[in-house]
Amino acid sequence: MLEEIERNKLKWYGHVMRMEMDRKPKKYLLWKPEGRRPVGRPQRRWMEGVEVALERRETSRSEVEENARYRDRDNWREIIKCLPADRH
Repeated sequence: MLEEIERNKLKWYGHVMRMEMDRKPKKYLLWKPEGRRPVGRPQRRWMEGVEVALERRETSRSEVEENARYRDRDNWREIIKCLPADRH
């Protein structure tokens, strides 16, 4: 079930990253809030979940964004569904 959630999260991430910069979903995804977070255990941000899912697929968010790997949909689908054999 966790794998299905991660796949859906990565599908949405790729979909939004392919959008033009003037689209609201992309603006909100890349938005960096200002100020301090409340005291206590930090809540996991949505993008941190994307980073964990990419790490489980032996890649990183910075590598994906630098190479714009989400632009090629066939390649992106392979990244999404590919989990190393020892990580299932």
